[in-house]
Amino acid sequence: MEQRYAIKFCLRKQMKPKDIIVELQKTYGDECLSETQIYFWIREIKCGREDLSDLPNLGRPVDEQLTVAIQKAHDENKYASSRDIAHKVHVSHTTVLDHMTNLIGLKFVHLRVHPHLLTKEQMKNRKKLAKVLLRNLEYEESTGYEFVLTGDESWFVFHYPTKEIWIMKGEDIPAYHKNTQFEKKSMFTIFINGKGVQLINLKPMDTKISADYFINNILLAIENSELMKKSRRWKHKLCLHYDIAPSHTAGKVKAHIENSKVNIWDHPAYSPDLAICDFGLFGTMKESFKGNDFEDEDELLEAIKNFFVSKSEDFFKSLFSEWIRRLKACISCKGNYI
Repeated sequence: MEQRYAIKFCLRKQMKPKDIIVELQKTYGDECLSETQIYFWIREIKCGREDLSDLPNLGRPVDEQLTVAIQKAHDENKYASSRDIAHKVHVSHTTVLDHMTNLIGLKFVHLRVHPHLLTKEQMKNRKKLAKVLLRNLEYEESTGYEFVLTGDESWFVFHYPTKEIWIMKGEDIPAYHKNTQFEKKSMFTIFINGKGVQLINLKPMDTKISADYFINNILLAIENSELMKKSRRWKHKLCLHYDIAPSHTAGKVKAHIENSKVNIWDHPAYSPDLAICDFGLFGTMKESFKGNDFEDEDELLEAIKNFFVSKSEDFFKSLFSEWIRRLKACISCKGNYI
C-alpha cells in the first residue's frame, strides 16, 4: 500500500513513469514492486482510481504471470512482432497489445533506415569531413552562402500518384499504379546556393552521366555562369560541393578542377544524410509533384522551374541551416548516422 501511495505522490509531481520506477527502486530496494506492477498502478491512478487497496475479486484479474511472460518474450527479441509474441505465449493478439501498451509501457515505432553499415574508419572519416564542411559553411555565412553551390543528379518520373483523396460517400475507391523500373523518367542535375537555384540540367535520354558529360554540361556551365563572374569581381572563390559518384571524382574531372578557379568541398562516403539534395531538396520537390502527370520532358522541366520560382530565399537558407545542424550532430555522435 505504501508504494502505491508513493506512486500517486510521484504522479502529482508530474514525474515520468521511468523516473518513478528509478525512485521506487532506490527507496525500497529488494522490496520494490516489479516494473509491471508499477506500470499497472500508474495506469490505475491516471484513470482516476482513488482507492488503492486491493479490490474484491470481481471480474477478470490482471494476470501478472502473463505480463511477465510477454515482457520476457519481448526482451529476448525486441524485433518480434506482437503477433509473434501472442503465438509464443498462447494468448490472443489483442491481449498481448493490451499488456504491451498499458501494463508494460511499450510503444510501437518505425525504425530509422540507415543507408550503410558504417565501419569505424568510415565514421572517423565522416566526422573529419563534417568538421571541415562545418568550418567552411561558418566562413561563408556572412555571404548568405551565395558562393556555395551544392548539387546532385536525380531521376524524376513523369507520373506522381497520390495515395489519398476525398471522395463522396458510397463512391468506389479508385486505384493507383505504382511506379516501376520501366516508368518513363528523366534525369536532372540541380545545383543551388543560399539564394536560389543556380543550375538545372536535363540529361538527354540517350546519354549517360560520365566524367565528360559532368565536365562539359555541369562544370563548364557553372564556370561560365553569372555567379562565377560575380565571385571573380568580389575576389571570393566559388565553392562546389557534390558527392563522390564516379562521374564526379574521375581523373578527368580532378584534372579539370585543378585548372579552374573553384574550390571543391569533399563529401564523405555513404553520407546522403549530409547532402542537401538527399536529405531535403529532392524529396520536397517530388512530394510537391504528387497527383501530377507530365506528358513529356518539357512539362516536367517547367514544373521543376515553377517549384523553384515558388520558393523564397528563406527556403534555401533553411536547407543550409539544416545542413549545419546535421554536420554538428554527426560530429557529436562521432561520425555515426544521426
